[in-house]
Amino acid sequence: MKHRTIFRLAAMAILAASIAATGCSDDEPGALPGGGAGGISGTGGSGGAVGPSPELVELCDRACSVRVACTGDYEPDQEEACNASCLRAQPQQALLDECVACLEEVACEGARLACQHGLACDMAYDLVVRGVAFEALEGRSVRVLVAESIEGERWVDFAREVEVENGAFDVRFVGGLPSWGIPFDVVVLADADGDGACTQDVDRAWRIGIGEPTRNHEVVVRGDAPQRPDDCAYWTEAPSEIVLEGGGLEAWEGKSVIAAPVWVDTTFLTVGGFVTRTVEDGRFRLRVGDFGDYVEEMAPDSEIGIAWMVDLDGDWTCTAADAGGYGRIPEPDGLLQLVEATPADVGSAPCELLRGLGHDVRLVGSGYAAFEDAAVEAAVIGADGLVDGWARSTVRDGAFTLVFEGAAADGGSYQAAIWLDREGNAVCEIPPDAAWRFDLGTIEDDLRREVPFTGEASEASLCTLFAEMK
Repeated sequence: MKHRTIFRLAAMAILAASIAATGCSDDEPGALPGGGAGGISGTGGSGGAVGPSPELVELCDRACSVRVACTGDYEPDQEEACNASCLRAQPQQALLDECVACLEEVACEGARLACQHGLACDMAYDLVVRGVAFEALEGRSVRVLVAESIEGERWVDFAREVEVENGAFDVRFVGGLPSWGIPFDVVVLADADGDGACTQDVDRAWRIGIGEPTRNHEVVVRGDAPQRPDDCAYWTEAPSEIVLEGGGLEAWEGKSVIAAPVWVDTTFLTVGGFVTRTVEDGRFRLRVGDFGDYVEEMAPDSEIGIAWMVDLDGDWTCTAADAGGYGRIPEPDGLLQLVEATPADVGSAPCELLRGLGHDVRLVGSGYAAFEDAAVEAAVIGADGLVDGWARSTVRDGAFTLVFEGAAADGGSYQAAIWLDREGNAVCEIPPDAAWRFDLGTIEDDLRREVPFTGEASEASLCTLFAEMK
């Protein structure tokens, strides 16, 4: 059986992975795949023997309380593990304070998107780069890069391309200096001869050290300052940015736009990390992630695009009450791959593509004492036979809870399949394992379904489904 996969490319559910922003408005870079992370959990932050401050301990505790309260039915040690992960990441206190304030102010439905995938929880500082005295390069292209300051490496995390106007340029990176516990440099490259490249001793290159960021920074680059010709090599290291941009949307002022890259053909759907931004002055600009080298094996009839919705009713769920659309991601034009969003009718949101923005499905099992300590895996299956959600748990005291966040598209018909791995060997064999399939019906709201043990005969063919999901 084919299935859908939901990837979180740069920002995942809080505590399940690093918090980092990928969605950005004008001049906002977001986070790229790769690199460290300094959010509520992650690998960022420097070491040291000094313990966390009481203020940081409190912030981590508050953030974890929101996560557990919003998700519910977690294992008893989940909040403890969450706190340990948060403290281990050593996030900057000022940044975490803003993130926690956001988490506590919004409803559970919005915490994941509005805070974790938004600027409040990006765990990064802002950067402004200004160019002056560039009259000799009027009209030429300039690439402004944020690079990790690692000797012998050229890791570029964020990049923008602008033209020199009136002898100057101005680039603003919101969240462009992550608190990863490593130093950064600003690299500025000017295509002096206009050939679309940076050639040593022909074009221009500057590099300015930022160090390990602990605050917002502004960097001024003078066109008549000493250069670093060797840094022209960074020109080809700059990643392109995929941008969804909308205008003429005054009717949606103040509404949230939610988008994700999607990789789709007739047999599968892979959804990338969600990003969100608010419509302001009738427009928005979002930077989305991509699928990296994984797409080198793309099927000939598949394509990658951006699916987006405007959450008109404010429930953070894609339904017929929302508007939206889909656009194929074009080839890069310089450093930009632009998809344009235009006004659309209510009911036009592509909810079938925005998996993860649907209704939650919660399966609650009881009476499974015969399977105590067994692993439980389950799938939510759409009417087209594709797997739209997957979850795993363990039987404790004869019970289990499986949560599929946002897995069911509004108005869709679904089945669920459950496998109990009695031997704990991750191999489905019936017997001694057990597996069943049952209808969930048409789902038009969050669903909680009791799944008591009935002792009915197992369906051996389901082992194929769970084997394909490995």
